[in-house]
Amino acid sequence: MKNYDYIIIGAGLAGTTLGLELLKQNKRVLIIEKQDIKKREKLCGGLLTKKAYKLLSSIIDIDEINITKYNNPIFHNGDKSFSLNLEIFTLNRVDLDNYLFNLYLKKGGKIITGATFSSIDIFKNVITVEKREYSYKYLIGADGINSTLREFVTHRQQRKHLALEVKDVPRKDIELYFMKDFKGYAWIIPNYKYSMIGIGEIKKGEKSITYVFDEYLKQLGIKDKDIRGAFLPSGDDFFFNYQNIFFIGDSAGLASPLTREGIYYALLSAKILSENFNKNYQRKMRKYLVNLYISKFYGLFVYSPFGRNLVFNYHNFFLFRFALNIFFKIVL
Repeated sequence: MKNYDYIIIGAGLAGTTLGLELLKQNKRVLIIEKQDIKKREKLCGGLLTKKAYKLLSSIIDIDEINITKYNNPIFHNGDKSFSLNLEIFTLNRVDLDNYLFNLYLKKGGKIITGATFSSIDIFKNVITVEKREYSYKYLIGADGINSTLREFVTHRQQRKHLALEVKDVPRKDIELYFMKDFKGYAWIIPNYKYSMIGIGEIKKGEKSITYVFDEYLKQLGIKDKDIRGAFLPSGDDFFFNYQNIFFIGDSAGLASPLTREGIYYALLSAKILSENFNKNYQRKMRKYLVNLYISKFYGLFVYSPFGRNLVFNYHNFFLFRFALNIFFKIVL
């Protein structure tokens, strides 16, 4: 039986970031990934907030990743539009994940791909993968929204919302659209050689997300595209650890209910956990949950007909516009 200090389930953004941080501490790390790394896809617009950009810069050489900066994202509600003075970045999420994965291997990290665990003995700290046993001091769930490890520990799946996305031709601006009778928003995010066109809901409404997305694509003149779907954390169903089993990123339920952005929280939780494999991890993460709860309530307000009308009818007033800018800079 092979012994490791840390075994991480999932080789996505959160898992490989944690692996890299632990390798810097000369820890013995094993990542278990169920997918074929070369064939994996990721539904993600590739939106990178300023906070996420700074955090990623502290983990890797940011110049190694193809990142584009955009200013003044445009918000649309029917025939009304306005922009905010925000600095936002975009990248190709699969390229980022692959870069981190290859860097993890280069630094000497161990991995098992195309496999998942068949059993876990939480008393002996032993996990079984393909009939082979591996011991650990700490076990980490970084296996996404449908975390097998989280379900094993909690005996339930976390709450989640559906998102849909297509690839389209390159576009110039980041644009966000609010649609009538839909509690969520749609987006256009330029992403290197193409644009990601997507939609995410924060709460189920009368019209299904698939119907609203079809109507949205028609408005943009987009036809016959391969629509991909995935679930995102609801942004209010968090779970961080049970004994010496910890959770990060989507597995912990970390994503903004307002923007649907999870890159920042995947990086953040991995970074904090690498320094706090004890009760301090959950304590340190709690202060960031305040932003997520604020985003949840703000999103429900903005996505309501009353909230949208207020924002789009009065955004030109200096104080209201100033308040919006302050809010987004704090939350994003």
